[in-house]
Amino acid sequence: MTLPDFQYLSPKTVEETLTLMAGHGEGLGLVAGGTDIINRLKQGLISPSWVLTLKNVAGLSGITTD
Repeated sequence: MTLPDFQYLSPKTVEETLTLMAGHGEGLGLVAGGTDIINRLKQGLISPSWVLTLKNVAGLSGITTD
């Protein structure tokens, strides 16, 4: 299985992430730590024009509790 063509986006800040998400709408897929989107891409279930990773966004590296 091959992946469909898409543009890979790797924002560095929350502000940049929100701007990209607002500007790309429904044609955008998110990678947020899991691999679900990769499996869906390989299976041909989705074919977004853009895939945005949250991996390098400062402040979004995990979940904590107080």
